[in-house]
Amino acid sequence: MANILVTTTVDENDGGLGLGVGDSLREAIVEANTNIDPTDTITFDPLIANQTITLALGELVISSDMTIDGEDNAITVSGGNVSRIFNINGGVTAVLDSLDIANGTGFFGGAITNSGDLTVVNSIVRDSVATGGGGGGGIQNLNGTLTVDSSLITNNIGANQSGGINNENGIVNVINSTISGNTANGFGAGGGIGNLGFGPAATLNLSNSTIADNVSNGANAAGVSPGVSNAAVFDNATTNLNNTIISGNTGGSGVQIENYILAGTATIDGSGGYNLISDGSTFDVGGAGNLFNTDPLLGPLQDNGGSTFTHELLDGSPAIDAGDPAFTSPPDFDQRGTGFARIINGIVDIGAFETQIDLTVDKFPAPGSDLTPLPGEQITYNIEVSAEGAANAGNVSITDMFPAELLGVEWSFTDSEGTPFAGMGDLDVDGVVIDAGDTLVITATGFVDSDLVSDTTITNTASIAVVGGDMDADPANNTDTDESFSVALSTVGGNFGTPGDDVIIGGPGNQTINGNFGDDSLFGSPGIDRLNGGSGDDFLDGGSGNDFLNGGAGNDTLDVAGTSLGVGQFDRLTGGGGAGADTFILGSELGAYYLGNGDADFAYISDFNSGVDTIVLNGMLADYMFVPNTTVNNLTGQGIFNGGDLVAIVQQQAINTVTDLVFV
Repeated sequence: MANILVTTTVDENDGGLGLGVGDSLREAIVEANTNIDPTDTITFDPLIANQTITLALGELVISSDMTIDGEDNAITVSGGNVSRIFNINGGVTAVLDSLDIANGTGFFGGAITNSGDLTVVNSIVRDSVATGGGGGGGIQNLNGTLTVDSSLITNNIGANQSGGINNENGIVNVINSTISGNTANGFGAGGGIGNLGFGPAATLNLSNSTIADNVSNGANAAGVSPGVSNAAVFDNATTNLNNTIISGNTGGSGVQIENYILAGTATIDGSGGYNLISDGSTFDVGGAGNLFNTDPLLGPLQDNGGSTFTHELLDGSPAIDAGDPAFTSPPDFDQRGTGFARIINGIVDIGAFETQIDLTVDKFPAPGSDLTPLPGEQITYNIEVSAEGAANAGNVSITDMFPAELLGVEWSFTDSEGTPFAGMGDLDVDGVVIDAGDTLVITATGFVDSDLVSDTTITNTASIAVVGGDMDADPANNTDTDESFSVALSTVGGNFGTPGDDVIIGGPGNQTINGNFGDDSLFGSPGIDRLNGGSGDDFLDGGSGNDFLNGGAGNDTLDVAGTSLGVGQFDRLTGGGGAGADTFILGSELGAYYLGNGDADFAYISDFNSGVDTIVLNGMLADYMFVPNTTVNNLTGQGIFNGGDLVAIVQQQAINTVTDLVFV
């Protein structure tokens, strides 16, 4: 096998390769036709990518086996509106791959005429005309075998019949392709495709394809189909359909697919099933899953990705997930090729276009949020996950590993099927269903860590993915990071004690109260407060709200709730380190703290020293359970439970229930 490289767009034939301005496509074909290699491959120099080869010396005749491969070079081969482009002789096996074949003119077959075994793959055949009394504006297949795979046949004109493809006495296989916008004049049969049995028989096989918006425009076209005309003229004609759309074809009889019989037998066989016909056309042989009188809701022929234009299935199209449930790849992709999976959600769509999952995620502060929160303040994120493609996403994973600066995180949402999801701590779920066009809103709340230093930006990233083998059309939209919240401690107002023993009672709002030296008594107000005892033996009472109590050095007493009993609060307590004997009050004569909300409110003691520190609880030991390795809201430690309610998470050392507890 020889590999022949085309290096010029000039259409020349000056005696062989290596002569003239370069090696032309014509010279490459002549070389492949005449050398002794069984099969040749012709490719194109990247230096001529995205350029047009316009024929000046007539059609290109292929008389030996070869492949002409445009690869990713976007090569257009044009007849210049004066010449047919390719003529494939009988007995030849040829492949035209990744080419834009345009502006051809010929009697039968404006762009291509084939009598051999031709495969047109990943290509476009367009803007060509079959002149005179001819047919097959795009392609004429005469006694040959033609396979059109993952390609587009569009805007071609048959002067007398068959605008897109004219099949006479041969076999045509149309796979994963679109035949659209073609016109048949004159007799007008088959605006899209004409399948004519003159003798021998003609066979047309349509699978996973879309035949749409073709026109029968002839003066004598009243009795013929503008979509697919299956004509037994002097011999049999058979059209077999599977998983194909025929819709929106106009003119002629107005019937989307129709038999025309002069002599012989014409058969339209839909036993392959799962076809969608927009009118009441009938099959001689029917099959399962066929849809008639059904609008497929096609978008216009346009760039929907890939190298060829397609008709998108719009939201709500009955062709979505309506194909053969037993269908398995290949093909692995729809007409557009790599990146556009042929099966989404486990069932193939009808036609050449497979709706794709296109997920996006957007994370941002909830409306009305204070973007400069105080330490200990609760903040709320909204995470929006949208299915922007036309395909439902049946198994989506959503992940958000919340940053260390955010404590007590809770999140919740409901998917498109009404399934509720909720949890605490990191968000890591799958099995989420998002219907096409839906947007799920996840609400996540958490408390800013009271230990943050000034000018701390909270960075939080959410990500999504399709699970189970399906593809996302644009995975670049599957991650979003928010950096809107910034904690600047220097802006937080505070009260400062003297070197002596102080009693400081906070005012309304969010406070930072510093005892400094001495044995101080510090009282927070309703709000989010930070109480720092400093040195000495201090008493700290946070009051209501989400508070951070830091005893500092000395023997300190920390009461997180007082008369509020901690309901609805998340409070952090630290003795301040060192050798001090600290007392953590988690209950009083008024009652136990943090009851009634399960895990939604509790205290977090970060530096408990067994045998030195004391925890005060309401009631008796039998009222409580002490559970090691309890994890709630990204915090892990020994859990103190009263009934089903979490009272505290205790870290550093385990509680000795005999010596470390006092009950009131």
